[in-house]
Parts: sequence; structure tokens; C-alpha cells
Amino acid sequence: VVRTAYSGAAFDAILIGSGDRTNPNDMDDPNDADLVAVDNQFYMFRDEATSPYFTAAPTTAECNATPPSVDFRCQLPLDPNDLYDVTSNDVQSTDSTVQATALAGLASANGWRLDLQADGEKALARSITINGKVFFTTFSPDSGTANVCEPVPGTGRLYVVDLYNASPEEDFDSNGNTERSWIIGAILPDTPSPHFGEDGVIRLLLPPGSGGGGEIISPFLTGGSVPQPRGTYWFREEY
Repeated sequence: VVRTAYSGAAFDAILIGSGDRTNPNDMDDPNDADLVAVDNQFYMFRDEATSPYFTAAPTTAECNATPPSVDFRCQLPLDPNDLYDVTSNDVQSTDSTVQATALAGLASANGWRLDLQADGEKALARSITINGKVFFTTFSPDSGTANVCEPVPGTGRLYVVDLYNASPEEDFDSNGNTERSWIIGAILPDTPSPHFGEDGVIRLLLPPGSGGGGEIISPFLTGGSVPQPRGTYWFREEY
């Protein structure tokens, strides 16, 4: 949960990804029609109920009145259709018409949803948000070991996306273009651990096994920093 604002309106950003933690190797098999397709997403819900309610929820008639009630509870429950599909990243399109349409759709939605693209890809850990960037990890199993109970081998990825529109935020391969994700390693990654250095720089400590072979090296620079003062250290002595 990230407390923030959008177009001047306060909201709580609820960030969550889907994926079966009990079966990390579950994946699509085009040769087996009996298998349920693995199709996971990562979501950002804009929860406008930032303060406690002291009144009863509006009735259906009040929600459908002209003008309708502005109470956020009239929009509940939310479903995926209430979230803007940001998978194609149209908010960064070079076509001004496409970009304007995407920005308008995002503004009128209750958040966004991002399809995870790899076969069997799943979000199995919590996200962390630093300086407006959402960091989350995913795992996709190796297609050759789909029926093995062990969680590896496979591919672990780190995603870095903008909190408000899920646009890519990191140039992982230093080629001048930003990417949404990059390979951590052949591991099932957990939530990245933030490290707040004495220099004020915020880094992510990635799971063991990261680095090498074109993969991300740990620690990973987030681009965030902690302003001065950076903390006060104290302890209570017991007698």
C-alpha cells in the first residue's frame, strides 16, 4: 500500500500480483487442453477511501441518481475491467493520438493492470515502492521441467515500473531504451530487500544467485535517496 495522489486527489495505491505460490512450476501447455491456462497480472488499484467512513454506504438509487453520488463505495466492487490495461505501454507511444487516448483511459480508470508475458510467469512476492518506482519480482518455470515439483530451474525477473502508469523506468542494458524487467537469475526470487546506505543512497539487495550472464548485479541502484537527516540512533539501557 502506497499513500499518494493522482491529479490532486489523494488515494491509496494497492499493489498486488497474481500467481500460485503453491505451484510455481505451473504453466501453459498448448499440447494439453485439460490444463488451466496460466495468465497472471500485476495490479495497481486506486483506493480513494483514504479516511474512515462515518455514514452508511449509498444506496443503488443514490449511486445511479442524476447527478450520481461521488461516494467511492458506488464504484465497488472493482474488477479487472475497471483497471486500464497498460501492457502495450501506450502512455509512452510516439503517436500523440494513441498516447492521449491511453492517458485519458488511465485517468478515468480505477488503476492499471499489467499482463505478465512469459509462459507460466507469476508474481510470488510483495512489491516495494521507492521514489515513485514499483519494484516487484516474478518467476517463470523452465518449460522442460513443468511437471517437476522443485521450483528451479526457471527465470526470475525484477520489474521496475512507474507507480502511476506502469511505464518502464530502467535502462537495464544501457542501450538508451528503458525496459520493464530484466533477468535476476535462474531462481525463485523473493521481495527485494532495500538497503539504506550511510551515503543516503537506497539500493536493493537481490537474492543470492543474481548476477553474471547478462543478469542484474546486486546491489541494484534504485535511483532513490534519503535526505538529511538520515536517522537518529538510540538505545535504552536496562538495569
